[in-house]
Amino acid sequence: MDFSHFTVQKDDDGKRIDKIVRVILKNHNLGGIFGAIRKGFILLDEKKCRQDTKVKEGSVISVATFLIEKNDEKTKKSTVQKTKIGSELEKLVIFRNEHILFLNKPYGIPVQPSKTHPHSLLELILEDFEKNGSKSISFKPGPLHRLDERTTGIVAYSQSLFGARVFSEAIQSGKIKKMYLALLEGNLKNECVWTDEIKKNEDSSKKFKTVQIDFGGKKSTTRVIPVLSGIVNGKKATLSRVFIETGRTHQIRAQCALHGFPLLGDSAYGSKCTPFSKEREFFLHAQTLFLEEIAEKLKTPPSLSADVPNEIEKILENAFGKSLIENR
Repeated sequence: MDFSHFTVQKDDDGKRIDKIVRVILKNHNLGGIFGAIRKGFILLDEKKCRQDTKVKEGSVISVATFLIEKNDEKTKKSTVQKTKIGSELEKLVIFRNEHILFLNKPYGIPVQPSKTHPHSLLELILEDFEKNGSKSISFKPGPLHRLDERTTGIVAYSQSLFGARVFSEAIQSGKIKKMYLALLEGNLKNECVWTDEIKKNEDSSKKFKTVQIDFGGKKSTTRVIPVLSGIVNGKKATLSRVFIETGRTHQIRAQCALHGFPLLGDSAYGSKCTPFSKEREFFLHAQTLFLEEIAEKLKTPPSLSADVPNEIEKILENAFGKSLIENR
């Protein structure tokens, strides 16, 4: 019997063999994989094993070639359509190494797929990882934090299990700080710090999926610093730097709206203005991640920033009479 062989890598160490084989034979059901292990169609270091056997780095998993061929036939039948940004991934890369990848996310592209948006940046990253990433059998990259589909800017994806653990622990403990650029409706004159309680809106009749400020929600703190004030689309507007100490869903959009300065064009949160531009409803850009406390571990710079798209830079420069570059 012919076999295909897969060497267990560092990120696979300690995992059950059935969990790893499910990645290799992703189009086979679990019962079929259990049966193949029992019958000796799947071996560990050339020997039969139990389905719950934990593998070690350097071991070899052998899978009967006919199982691989059946899996590949099913894969061809379910070829996934490419996302609209095609093969442009490299143009989005801000920084990458063996542990982590930072991208400048475009407007309108989700970070990961959902029921309403089956295509996302993750699709491109998985394809790239198969060609250029580690040779781990079971590890797959994923987003390490979230950005709304209509928010642009820096977002991190794991490239190793170590990178995923270090970044995720730092996010949860507040060691990573985030700074956004936001265009607010109205003339904000002074720096503000807002602390409110946010919870999801449970009203299924609402047209937009929003969150609301109310008692019983999660504490959320946002600091807003006005940078430039002017007229955009015939309305007073303030370009601001926004720092969030927590990472709640729609936190910036909800709190800015509650305090009288919704994002210009953000109709879901009460803006009365027309959309920011033909291409986008509002402008919210995740500009900088401050990584000082994990930079040495992950071998990254102490901070990383995402450039504002050129067309947005021009719109804001025309509105405020100054380049954003002058105010960084």
